[in-house]
Amino acid sequence: MRTAALVMCLLLVGTGFVGAEGLNPYWERIGAGLPNSVVVMENVYERYDGLVNIGTRTPVLWGLTSPELQEEINAAIASSVQGWIEEVTTAAESFAADDDFEFAVHFLPFQLYIEYETKYNRGGLLSLVLTVYEFLGGAHGMTYLIPLNVDLTTGRYLTFADLFPDGDSRRRMAEVVDARIKAEPEIFFIDAFDEAMFHPEQHFYFADGEIVVFFDLYDIAPYASGIQEFSLSVN
Repeated sequence: MRTAALVMCLLLVGTGFVGAEGLNPYWERIGAGLPNSVVVMENVYERYDGLVNIGTRTPVLWGLTSPELQEEINAAIASSVQGWIEEVTTAAESFAADDDFEFAVHFLPFQLYIEYETKYNRGGLLSLVLTVYEFLGGAHGMTYLIPLNVDLTTGRYLTFADLFPDGDSRRRMAEVVDARIKAEPEIFFIDAFDEAMFHPEQHFYFADGEIVVFFDLYDIAPYASGIQEFSLSVN
């Protein structure tokens, strides 16, 4: 799966930092940012036949003050989407060419659906989330959420360490995760969560006044429980 390709080919990554009084400036901008001039448009691709069902609706940025940054982000998104399309199409062609086509035909067409949502576009920050559903045969398809969090003032792709650079902030986020697990233990694999369990590449996005951390299918809960999201208010 190409979920890592998009974030890996974007921008240089720096380290997290805090302000003079210990308050992360990103939290301030998420809590009270002015609207950006950036416009998020969309590109649509569709193909529906006996081999594949593909429908993608993906973001295209316009209006960044840096044309180079705008081109880089748009190219990275377009390249990743094209990669997914080729992956699903190639897999379907290979599957259909199997000698036991009578068996294979029960799993065709393979499917790829991509949608996006603009979660935040204020304060010089942009947070987009792509939802990718892919079915390549088998018992069920897989859904992935892929975040794109960018500081438009510096051209940096933001990491978990930027938003949670210290133990105190990570503990605060971990308490939200742990509280839900303890409140609904029947839907999770684990019975407790602490800050050491966050990954350096931990998925997150931000919205008005909050940071949302999420986990892929099977990470901390079974498939039937879905992708688990946890919101922390920064106000």
